[in-house]
Amino acid sequence: MTVTQLADAEAAVRAARGAPDELRVVATSTLAEFVLPSLVEAFACRSGRRTETSFGVGSGSARRVLVENRLADVGLGPCVGAARRGELVSEPPFRAELVVVTGARSPRPPGPPSQWSWPVDSSGTDPEADSGRLPRRLGVAEGHVWVFPNPAATWAAAAKGAGVAPAPAHLVSPRFWREELRILEPPATPPDATWHAVVLPPGVRSPATDAFLYFLRTPAATRIMRAPGAGVPPSRFRPPVYVTLWGAGGRRPGRLGGPHSPGPPRRAPAAGGGRRPCGRGPDDAADRDGRRPAPAVEEVGADGLHEL
Repeated sequence: MTVTQLADAEAAVRAARGAPDELRVVATSTLAEFVLPSLVEAFACRSGRRTETSFGVGSGSARRVLVENRLADVGLGPCVGAARRGELVSEPPFRAELVVVTGARSPRPPGPPSQWSWPVDSSGTDPEADSGRLPRRLGVAEGHVWVFPNPAATWAAAAKGAGVAPAPAHLVSPRFWREELRILEPPATPPDATWHAVVLPPGVRSPATDAFLYFLRTPAATRIMRAPGAGVPPSRFRPPVYVTLWGAGGRRPGRLGGPHSPGPPRRAPAAGGGRRPCGRGPDDAADRDGRRPAPAVEEVGADGLHEL
């Protein structure tokens, strides 16, 4: 039995038992941390349906595979390639602007952007994510990229002068008001970073998915995506599930992230071969404060699925 058949069988069992509708959303780490808790909570309260909601974090390839195999109902983030080929349906519910930030009192880093230090979260290692495409477009080498557990840790590192970080302007703007960060304008910054909702075609997706798509088109959802708010009630909080894909060649899957306390950053994987870095340069933060960087995130393929 295939993964899709198992998902269909599970949906049939839930319907026969009269269980609530299920809505599973998988998104980028930034959306999962700042937007999805409030967005999913508002949908559950306004939909008028008994809906069991959950959300997780995955790269562009992971979101595509999860939705195609009915292991997730909605993929939220940058547009994935399969949607452009007609295999999935993509709707752009929100347009954001990607900016590059550094500490409010930090001088502009010397040299070209390719020589700057770039703290990023797990999406910075995803070639389909906006924050992953930007360093590649600027020619930033592996030795200048540091991976942090989540976007908040990334922006905090930039505020302390550890480098420059990509961020959606509207989500990081409170840190401008508190004079923690300021915007830099390197070349090749994308003019916009549109968020897309990627789903199965009509007729094969669930009623809860259709209801969520309708909700995303409403002014209420737009307000939440622009200003997510302070959180959700404890009784309705669900920590996100972190997922990744790996190849069938026997390599251990690389961890994309997790709900753990921020620790030492990890090196980004090599752009081409996915190998761990062989050494550290004299400019590394680990050399300055005596800490050794944690192991690199390993490159992952697209022919397997793992849930952390």
